[in-house]
Amino acid sequence: MIRTARNVSSKQRVWFHSLTASRWAKWPRSFFREAIVDSRALIVAGFIASALALVPGIAAAQFSPDCAWPYELTPHGAGNCTWPDTTARYWMMPLESKWVQMAIHGSYPNARYMSFVTYDGQRPGNVHDSIYDASIQPDAGSGNPFTKQGGSGTYTVKVIRSSGSNPGDNKIATESGFSWVIYRIYLPDEGQNTTGGVVLPGVTLTDQNGNTQTLAPCAAVNAFSDLSTVMNQFYPFDTGVNSYVSPDRLWFAPPDKAPPSLVPNPNNKYINAAPGNYQHGRIIVMRGKAPSFPNTYNGGSVLQPAKPFKTVQLRYWSLCVNDYTVPFPAVDCLTDLNARLDRKGFHTTVISDDLMAPDWLPANVNWLPWGDEQTNKAIFFRNMLPAANFPYSVQQAILDGCTYSFASFPIPPTPVQIEQAGHCAQAVMGDYYPVGVWCDTPTFRRSGWKGCFRAAGMTASEYE
Repeated sequence: MIRTARNVSSKQRVWFHSLTASRWAKWPRSFFREAIVDSRALIVAGFIASALALVPGIAAAQFSPDCAWPYELTPHGAGNCTWPDTTARYWMMPLESKWVQMAIHGSYPNARYMSFVTYDGQRPGNVHDSIYDASIQPDAGSGNPFTKQGGSGTYTVKVIRSSGSNPGDNKIATESGFSWVIYRIYLPDEGQNTTGGVVLPGVTLTDQNGNTQTLAPCAAVNAFSDLSTVMNQFYPFDTGVNSYVSPDRLWFAPPDKAPPSLVPNPNNKYINAAPGNYQHGRIIVMRGKAPSFPNTYNGGSVLQPAKPFKTVQLRYWSLCVNDYTVPFPAVDCLTDLNARLDRKGFHTTVISDDLMAPDWLPANVNWLPWGDEQTNKAIFFRNMLPAANFPYSVQQAILDGCTYSFASFPIPPTPVQIEQAGHCAQAVMGDYYPVGVWCDTPTFRRSGWKGCFRAAGMTASEYE
């Protein structure tokens, strides 16, 4: 539910800030080191994507930046919202209705992935059009490192006004009114900064009379002064979270449509589980086969598989724990790069409320923190850009109709809603489907993941 500032009572404001401060008090000290520079920005910037994406009819005059990409979404500090991946950064650029074209001039980053996506302002958060790295033609005399031709160089992408999409020739469409452009980078190479070793793209805006305005990248982002106008008018307040205890067996399934308020990336698809309330003295145990991925972190191309794989099945995958409350922050993610695998190529992951990985975990078992025990979670398995010959992806499960309705968002789905679609998704994805259960900690310590699966009523044929 979104409420304007004038509709939120002073009592509600005090309650909300008290609740928020209580949740932050449980976060790691590293969070405070990043956020303490401006506590006002911590409160405001954490809600920026939800506020901007959820609310229709935002006046364009409120967003007239004098530099490019003024808002950054990150998995740390003030920008941790809309369930970001821990290896990714997202930069947001407002596009006022007076501009008929936005030209983006940049250098290809040294990273696993990059893209530009346009979102409609009047139909908040809806993807209008997109283009990603391998589809972006380089400038004359340059190369594109995301293609077979390779090389390095520069590009120019143009955002144009159009009701359709996919206009081609390095052009992407957006609607006629106020809209948003988001630039994403995933997993920069070793030794590179969060922008992949290159500066953020510059922007040239053109109006209907041919007048232009050129904007260099912002020197600083998420300043309180940039966001205060938004937060004075729009206030995301109630997530409508349900309280329930999940069954021991956790099912993952893809929503039929990603909630627009989370500014979805069309190159990613997800299956998620609803683990419900935290169950004290228990852990979540998950297991699945790891899809292969490219060796970009060590300098290889997106076409070169990382060792010991022989092919590239997905551009990227991750398994993330997220808070199911405004501003929808990420707690932590297991990514393809840091996942520990057994000899059969499977990842086994434990989620617990420990502050650090418990010393009783076997060496080849991964760990993710639950985070705040008072906050319900969403667990997501992310698949990016599957190879055409990889039939076990989340994308394929969606094509085969293995989905559930997420129209109730922000109210979370229940396990019952997810289970039927989960059976279907597991049949499509096979060993690559993440099987998950709630388990008593002593059971895992005594009998490992197999003991937990048996305790949840699963038969050996379901997991071996």
